[in-house]
Amino acid sequence: MGASSTKFTKNNSKRLCLLGTGSYGKVWKVKMKRINGKFFAMKSIKLNMDDGIKNSVINELNILKSLDHENVIKYVGVDYQQKEDMVYIFLELADQEEFNDM
Repeated sequence: MGASSTKFTKNNSKRLCLLGTGSYGKVWKVKMKRINGKFFAMKSIKLNMDDGIKNSVINELNILKSLDHENVIKYVGVDYQQKEDMVYIFLELADQEEFNDM
């Protein structure tokens, strides 16, 4: 099953390690349960903040969805968990070897 037919959700992923933290959340390396051997980055963002941050998240999603270039990490999905008031943005994961080949 390919990435395009997989539902990217927090519940369909397994967190492997923390890649980094920022002002709005954390980025995790995850493995999707239904895609064998495929790793992704999952950015988790808590939305219980002011409207400015919510608007920033919406703008980021719109930009990520519109980008299509070989040198830009691709957006692959989003999951909103209303109960947690969290957004999980799924992106391709670039490993160190890919950066060394540039």
